[in-house]
Amino acid sequence: MGQRQKDKEWPAPRNTRHVWILGSGPHGAPVQGLVIAWHRHAYRWQALCCWVEPTEDGGEQLVQRWLPVERLRPARTDPNQAIRYSWFSERLRPSR
Repeated sequence: MGQRQKDKEWPAPRNTRHVWILGSGPHGAPVQGLVIAWHRHAYRWQALCCWVEPTEDGGEQLVQRWLPVERLRPARTDPNQAIRYSWFSERLRPSR
């Protein structure tokens, strides 16, 4: 008897840690970021985020800064949708 589909998938993330940061990229374009920590000060939430920005010399640099929650949008991630290669996913799938 085969496994149920639910048993073949990774669990969905409980807390969204990947975000779109509004107004950070060149010309105000949103960039992908990662939330490291949350902080509340005077009833306003802020998130410690990190993201990659291009440098003037053509390289990239990692930026880490506290941002107001108004500049963040959750980026929904589902590992079952992201990984489409059965060879790869079979070897990384957690055993139950």
